[in-house]
Amino acid sequence: FGGDDLRSGGFAVGGPLVSARPDELMMRLAIQQSNSDGFRRNLTLKRDTNARDEFNSRLRFTWNPNTLWRWDAALLYADQHDGYDEFALDNNGRYTYSDQPGVDNQRSLAGSLRGVYRGWDVARFTTVTSAARTDSRYSYDDDWTAASYMGFSDLSRRRWVVNEELRLDSERAPAKAFSRWTLGAFYSGIDETTRYTDSDPGNIRGLKTAYHSTNVALFGQAAFALASHTRLIAGLRAERIDLRGDGLKTRYR
Repeated sequence: FGGDDLRSGGFAVGGPLVSARPDELMMRLAIQQSNSDGFRRNLTLKRDTNARDEFNSRLRFTWNPNTLWRWDAALLYADQHDGYDEFALDNNGRYTYSDQPGVDNQRSLAGSLRGVYRGWDVARFTTVTSAARTDSRYSYDDDWTAASYMGFSDLSRRRWVVNEELRLDSERAPAKAFSRWTLGAFYSGIDETTRYTDSDPGNIRGLKTAYHSTNVALFGQAAFALASHTRLIAGLRAERIDLRGDGLKTRYR
């Protein structure tokens, strides 16, 4: 509990799921919820604004099916519904005069899977996969007051991100060779769409955009021990980035 009617609570639980083999399968769950009435007093609407309503949760599993493989999986979900009423003509830091308070909302779902294989003498193999989707909305009163024109800006965005990494890392240093080395490949893809409107009673303007990017890379690094306190490290990365985007300006009236 705290100022501005802040209320926050959470809990976490975890441990082994197989009692006979406690190291084989483990999990952890953490959840938190926070609420407050905000820290701005809107004198036009005669109420508190910038309220906070935020929920966060994380779930994680670790699985060791045998001595060669280890898998780690994680899942995250966040849902935040916050008010946005920050601007004042006199910049007083406490009171606002807007007649159309905005919002600052975000909902995200993300997950990752990491696997490590140690069945070879000289190297270990690692794969890391992750994906995330985020929907957000940000809006505010353009004119900051009820005594001027009625303008309202509203931006909505949806974003997808997918990543994959495959990597080989040296497990132990062979005699008279590179003491450490890494070889890998990486992929990342992003898709994002946005919609923006700026409205007043006689004029509604907008902008729609779409953005897509892909990133593919091959990389390597090697280290050689020249002496007991001296090591030479060399790395190389080849990368291809493809970016595409377009936008459409709209006018409704």
